[in-house]
Amino acid sequence: MLAQEGKLFHPLAYTKTFAIAASAILAITLVPVLAYHLLKPITWGRPRSAHFAIFVGALGTALCGTLFRSSLSLETGGLANGWLMAAAVGIGLALIVYRMTRERLPPLEDNAVSRLILRLDVPTLRWVLAHKALFLSITIVGP
Repeated sequence: MLAQEGKLFHPLAYTKTFAIAASAILAITLVPVLAYHLLKPITWGRPRSAHFAIFVGALGTALCGTLFRSSLSLETGGLANGWLMAAAVGIGLALIVYRMTRERLPPLEDNAVSRLILRLDVPTLRWVLAHKALFLSITIVGP
């Protein structure tokens, strides 16, 4: 009985492990590239941003509609096939893309949060690098 109960959690353990591994891989590979391309200053006007947002929203609606329709194939009838949810996803995606293409990030020197982090981080990093053995022994001895 106990051996059978232990097997119930195997799929959950695999799912959790694969989700953590995939998120770590994405955080190391994809996020920096997207941040580089999405956070750099752009000179798009409002019409170009709106056209791009509409294109991305329509593409997202089409992809989600196809995905929802195939996953809800047992449902029948007009909006029950997932197109209403796909339209909501497309509209939300278009609004997010429009906002991201119109936003301007302030320089680090003008951002109060960045200045605070640098004011705290630089002395801490200098202390840790100057006292490597002590810092590593603190982490090894720990609680």
